[in-house]
Order: sequence, then C-alpha cells, then structure tokens
Amino acid sequence: MRIHQLAKKLNLDSKKIIKKLKELGVEVKSHMSSLDEDTIEILKEEFKGSVSEREKEKEQIFSLLLTNP
Repeated sequence: MRIHQLAKKLNLDSKKIIKKLKELGVEVKSHMSSLDEDTIEILKEEFKGSVSEREKEKEQIFSLLLTNP
C-alpha cells in the first residue's frame, strides 16, 4: 500500500503520515512510497486516537445538521 492510499483510508493528510514515519526512523521519499504490512499496522496504532476523535467530531456535526436544518 502506498502512503497516499493509507492517508485516504485513515482520513489523514499524507504529509502527517510522512512526518510520523520520519519520527519512527522510516525513510520515505514521497506520498507515492510503498509501505509494508508491519509499518502500516504501526501507523494505524499511532493514529488510532486521531482517527476515532475525527470520526466523533464528524458524527457530532452530522447530528447538529440533522437537528438544525
């Protein structure tokens, strides 16, 4: 899987994933770089809180839109 594909799946910006990879010591060249399964799992864990918080925010906004047309 490529970085940009994972970013889309996690609803994140590719730059944020690249920054985290560099912090973890993984060298990448661009958003088109490929990731192995182990690295993908590590990133999913690293961003787990970020993704679920964003989903909660989306649900709250959606609820507000439904109650206040």
